[in-house]
Amino acid sequence: DGQGDNCALVITTRCRFLLPAADTVEIDMLDEVDAISLLIQESGQLSHSLMAESKEAMSVVRECANHPLAVKSVGRWLNLKHATAGVVSGVEEIRSEVIKSMDKILKAGDNTGTDMMYEILSTSLSPAINGGTTNIIKFCFAAFIIVFCDRKHISEFALTEPTPIIPMDMAEILFQTLLEMYEVSLLKKGSLFYAQKQEAAVLIPEALSALGVLKVITYSDGEEEEENPDEEQKFLQVMHSIHHEYGEYLAHDDVSLKDFTRDAERQWNRALVDSYLSRVDAWDTGLEDAAHSYALEMIISHMIRGAMYSAAADLLAKKTFIRGRMLCLGRESATKRHVKDCEMLFMTLKDGHSKGSKLDPRNVMKHVYHALGRQLAINTEQYTEDSRMKQVDEARGHYAIGFSLAENRCWDAAIAHWEKSHELLSAALGTVEVVAGILYNIGVVYSELNEYEKSLDSLKRCLKIRGTIHGEEHILYAKTIQKIGDIFLNMSEYHEATESYNWALDVMYKEPDHHHIEIGEILDNKGMIHYSKGEIDEALQSHQEALRSKLEDLGEDHPELSATYQHIGNCLSDQGNVDDAILHFDEAIRLKELDPEGGPEGDADILTIEGILNNLEGNQEQGLECYERCLQILVTKVPYRKEKIASLLHLIGCVYLMSGEQKKAMKLFEESLQARRKVLGFVHLDVASTLFNMAFLHQTRNRLNKALRCLEEALKIRQLRLPNSEKVAVTHEKIGSLARGIGKAKKAQIAFEAALKIRKLVHGEQHEAYATVLQDLGDLMDDLGEYDSAMGLYIDALDIRRSRLGLDDIAIAETLYSMGYTLHNNEKHERALVCFVESLSIRRYQLGDDSTEVGDTLNMMGFLKAKSGELDDALTLLWDALRIRKLQEDHVKVSETLKNIGNVHREKGELELAIECHEECLRIRKAEFGSNHEKVADALIAMGNIHSDLEKTNEAMKSYQEALKIRTLVFGEHDESVAAVLQYMGTMEFRTNNYGEACDLLTEFIRIRRDNKTKNDTDYFNVLFMVGNIHKMEDQEEEAKSCWNEAYQVFQELGLAETKPEIADVMNNLMQIENMDEQETESQKKKSLFGIVTEKFKKDKSSDGLLPKGRTRISGKGLML
Repeated sequence: DGQGDNCALVITTRCRFLLPAADTVEIDMLDEVDAISLLIQESGQLSHSLMAESKEAMSVVRECANHPLAVKSVGRWLNLKHATAGVVSGVEEIRSEVIKSMDKILKAGDNTGTDMMYEILSTSLSPAINGGTTNIIKFCFAAFIIVFCDRKHISEFALTEPTPIIPMDMAEILFQTLLEMYEVSLLKKGSLFYAQKQEAAVLIPEALSALGVLKVITYSDGEEEEENPDEEQKFLQVMHSIHHEYGEYLAHDDVSLKDFTRDAERQWNRALVDSYLSRVDAWDTGLEDAAHSYALEMIISHMIRGAMYSAAADLLAKKTFIRGRMLCLGRESATKRHVKDCEMLFMTLKDGHSKGSKLDPRNVMKHVYHALGRQLAINTEQYTEDSRMKQVDEARGHYAIGFSLAENRCWDAAIAHWEKSHELLSAALGTVEVVAGILYNIGVVYSELNEYEKSLDSLKRCLKIRGTIHGEEHILYAKTIQKIGDIFLNMSEYHEATESYNWALDVMYKEPDHHHIEIGEILDNKGMIHYSKGEIDEALQSHQEALRSKLEDLGEDHPELSATYQHIGNCLSDQGNVDDAILHFDEAIRLKELDPEGGPEGDADILTIEGILNNLEGNQEQGLECYERCLQILVTKVPYRKEKIASLLHLIGCVYLMSGEQKKAMKLFEESLQARRKVLGFVHLDVASTLFNMAFLHQTRNRLNKALRCLEEALKIRQLRLPNSEKVAVTHEKIGSLARGIGKAKKAQIAFEAALKIRKLVHGEQHEAYATVLQDLGDLMDDLGEYDSAMGLYIDALDIRRSRLGLDDIAIAETLYSMGYTLHNNEKHERALVCFVESLSIRRYQLGDDSTEVGDTLNMMGFLKAKSGELDDALTLLWDALRIRKLQEDHVKVSETLKNIGNVHREKGELELAIECHEECLRIRKAEFGSNHEKVADALIAMGNIHSDLEKTNEAMKSYQEALKIRTLVFGEHDESVAAVLQYMGTMEFRTNNYGEACDLLTEFIRIRRDNKTKNDTDYFNVLFMVGNIHKMEDQEEEAKSCWNEAYQVFQELGLAETKPEIADVMNNLMQIENMDEQETESQKKKSLFGIVTEKFKKDKSSDGLLPKGRTRISGKGLML
């Protein structure tokens, strides 16, 4: 173009596939005249011997295919051959070598990575010295590329350059150090480099520059027209990307250098660092030196690449180094570089590349940033900085440090730097948005630390600023309220969370198209609140709306949708819609697998969902395996996810609980409880959930008091977090059932009444849940003997259930069964039988003729028939009940029915058949419960009674003694049940005229009843009368009189005079005769009177009975008898 100093530059690539066709520019190669001209120009001092029209020159450019870079390289090569050999090599020699190179390429074909340029470069960088080639230049160029030109590890200031610019001094240090390391292998005696080996480090850059591989750039700080050579600083830059690629080829693939390039990056970087550190006096001086400036910026990177981790950590925290960086690069660039180096070191240590290192990545990071933070306040300018701008710059530095710390989960340290940034910016700028943003970040980090109160405080301060700046209708204000809602959700403060979310939604719905994702997140969280409160339908609706909103912006394949699909799956599963739930869980897994940043935590999430799927499909073992693999990942790879770990422990505990492995389940629940309390606090709903499951497990293991304590603690939490909610009602109901089971009737009544109140508030008085509590409360009233109250509650429950569920629902059968039981207890046997018959009809229709519930009902009907004296009908019903219970393989209930059949045979006088039934009952109970169970004792007493009827005194006494031993072991020697056995034994001893033994046993019965302050009954009256009789026969008048007097008082207290007038007459006569003096006559009359009284009570009282005094109710399955 006529401008001698200007030229057109074309950047080319050897690989056509690197660019798409649209970005490829097709250019013509140089014509032959231009190519020859370029060859002559680049040949340097030999240009005078090359003629443009010479055949040799024409042949060279033709072999180079007129490629400008190839022609230029050959010209430089020619020039270097002259310089190194000291003689003029003919163009014919060059042409010959070029032809050899071309032949080599053609023979190699497409099977190697070399091409024309690589071959020319390889030949030109391997000059012949003393008759042989040398690899020194190639080796040093490879080292230059690897150490200085990796774009992942270059100066921030070099990012705009096609290749980095490196100080000449730094390159020479590298070359000199490597030549010393490999002197024996690289330097051959007699060569130019050996002869001048001290200057070899300088010669190599000159040679590479002469060959056109590296470019020398000279800068001068002098301002005068005549530059001072002493002030000039030289830099090296790779001329072309092809040269850069060739250097990488040398380092990784060139066979001739393989002995030098093993572990090259580590060794060469370490060599450079060691050499440079040996020359440094002080880091914060000599900043004008280019090599020193480069070291201040890049030395840490070289140290990490050289595996010098401890040295890098120490230098990063060194005050003079940080100061030198600040003065050299400026506060902002120095901070940015320090953060980059620190994060690089952190990731290297964290990923395990530093084998054998004892450095803790987070401790190193916090220590380095602490040192950096202390130096941010220094003056980095030669003149005094504006204090306000200095505060802003310093604040930016602290903010950048805090952000890096937060990204790497060093939460406490991040907060400290952000708070310093907030302090500085507030002083410099006042309450501006950037200050609010810092407060927002601090709040988020506090939430990660589970310090929710501090998080709320910071977020509310942010909210106040944003409200002042932007107004309450601004999206930033809404997002802050959304985050506040998230914190309340984490605290299980659901009311406050819901209010926050509703406020945020009001703002976002004004422009919903701009906030689909945020709206979806809020709706998901509201769904989680509903789910935690047991409101499954509402939860499902929220999650489905969230999914629709998110799909608008994210599309169908975004990993963030995975959590929403999982939530929907949970809701569908709880509703019993298993097939749809499985579809949603499958979709959640598919989306999770698409997440490129999922990492170990993503893998753990996938395993959790797979575990849920396996459990839904009945594959509990596979589900448990998924959960345990997930737990291992969380504990080893992401241990900071403590809340997830605690939740997974709870989940695994539930699986073990369902599979009957109670000890393992309890261990996991205890670990989960401890972790949840530590992470979430003592009043979080997740803590309540674990306590609730622990209560169920304690109940299963018959540790009823422990179960009750767990439920009461769970109730306190749920009442605080979810007042008047479904879950509070459920907890009250469980407490009521458990308290009733352990005889704490008042506590049970209070719990059921509280549950009833909440059910009425939540559902109304016509809901089946309300009817269920009425049923439970009715059962309790029956236990307390308040039969009229119980019947009133049952009738109300029956009306609701018939209205809501129809006339033949299984729940109606349950209520009818309970009504029958209560009517039986209230001696209204005919009405009771009517209820049982109706219950039986429904149960047979709904559950089948051989169901457990049908067997229970038949058992009760047989008992009632026996009470009514219809013994044959009773046996028919009881044998049918026995058949069903055997079919169901319910051995415990089989034993109960056998006992009832035995009692009927006893009533019929068929004592041998009765004893057979009781013996089989005893055998089953010992097999099921062991030899020392209370039910075994009951069976032994029944057998003792029959032996007594058969007048087999020894066998009867043996049964009673064994029963006494068991009851004493189980209940203690002062229990009422022990006293009952003593009564049986004492009565038998009396009948066999063993008055001394009888008196001892019966006196012990009296002592237990008095110590326990047991309410007086006919048993107590009988024993008092009997002991008085024994004392009379033993001539112990005062003792006899005392017993009879007390017996008379009990008789009157119980009102037996009206119901048993004949016994009343006997008692009155007895008290009159007591005043007579004729001892013999008196004794004879006492004996006869005693016989009259005992016979009367024997007729009125069944010593064993057809049914135990208590009953155990199984929810949904009637009574277990």
